[in-house]
Amino acid sequence: MQHEYLEETSVAPQDDDISVFLSELRIALRAIETSSADEQRNTIIQKFSEKLKISASAAGLLLQSYIKGITNPLKAVVEDFRADDFSTLNFLKSFTDTSDPTNPKDYEPKFVRTNPTADTALDAESDLFNDYMRLDKIASIINKLKLSDTDLEAVLKNAASCYVQT
Repeated sequence: MQHEYLEETSVAPQDDDISVFLSELRIALRAIETSSADEQRNTIIQKFSEKLKISASAAGLLLQSYIKGITNPLKAVVEDFRADDFSTLNFLKSFTDTSDPTNPKDYEPKFVRTNPTADTALDAESDLFNDYMRLDKIASIINKLKLSDTDLEAVLKNAASCYVQT
């Protein structure tokens, strides 16, 4: 299963691939739920760095300094993926199957771009999918042009208001 853009096939990540990444990110964040906001941000940056094959510094520049979130365009995109109180963010809250009221069980949802059937096992996170696609496109350019962190910062510094369409 491919998780990144392949130049030779011109294929962007598929929704299933993004869903797997979001699940992995959710698991990593839930493991540090009581940690500081900075530790959550660092975990998100590290996960994106590994996934997009860019340096942690480049991921930090994108996620914290230059790319704004879709959920809240006034905040850095990293904030779309985290919360101080996990119960307030669908992406991070606990999901419980209560079909057997005597034995409720937590479960991991499958992340999807849309959920037209209102299936409770699916969690529609279109903004996170779109955030990922924007970051993936930028990472593709960084990797294709072999931009150093210094080069990337110089480019971004002069284009801070740039918005990449998904």
